[in-house]
Amino acid sequence: MEALLVQANALLAEPKALLALPAVQFGAAPFAAGLAAALLLQPLRLAGLAVAAGFFAALYLAGRLDFQERLLIAVAAAAAFGALTDAAFRPTRAAGVLLGLAFGMAAFWVYFRLLGGKPPLELALYAVGITALTALAVACSVLSLDEPARAGAAGIGLGAALVAGGWMFASRYDPAAFALAAASGGFLLLAMVYGKGLSPGASFTLSSGVTASLLAAGAVLTGRLPWQAAAALVLVPIAVRLPVPQRGLLAAQALVALLYALAAAGGVGAIAWYVRRGG
Repeated sequence: MEALLVQANALLAEPKALLALPAVQFGAAPFAAGLAAALLLQPLRLAGLAVAAGFFAALYLAGRLDFQERLLIAVAAAAAFGALTDAAFRPTRAAGVLLGLAFGMAAFWVYFRLLGGKPPLELALYAVGITALTALAVACSVLSLDEPARAGAAGIGLGAALVAGGWMFASRYDPAAFALAAASGGFLLLAMVYGKGLSPGASFTLSSGVTASLLAAGAVLTGRLPWQAAAALVLVPIAVRLPVPQRGLLAAQALVALLYALAAAGGVGAIAWYVRRGG
């Protein structure tokens, strides 16, 4: 009996040890959560919630749901507002400008406590910078709201850009950025299977744009990313707008768009490296 209990405890300990691995928490888990959310919510036209599902799954497993409470509120609000927009009416690309401005101001609210002690002029510069970064990232991301290949590739690219920029500048990065890329990867994989029947909508593009810009702003404020690299983050959703194959499987479009996104992410990393070298 005692031997059976020992074996049972060992079997229970193995999954816990596996879930404690960073590669699982910020890679495999958000990828699986994003894939599952996209698959289950696709009939409701809410597959775009894959980003938020994967992101929060990673933070839950890592025990980080209590970090930066305002950031989590903003990400959850972006997912909820995007889902409401998708469910209530068909959003247009022009809506990205309004959504970008709204969440740009919300991004400044997220970091206001951290910036509260700065001189008025410096505070104003940070306010303009954070608001502009978020507004542009969201507006450019929403351009792909009805194109799953481009939207999914942009989400992966945004996460990869933050990882590359943080590593090149400070030799470290926020693993939450990797979770963003992994969750987007789960959505993109399903999109390659479903084709254009899987719509990212505002729920995906708004969530990915807001999450990436908030992580970028936090990295700048904590010295893990130069502002020049953060500003270049908007190149990722712009890059995926380049021409992709119009005929054939959507998988071909996804791969080409992903190459564009990763190239732009590499550019963000190159900028971070150049600034670190004193350029």
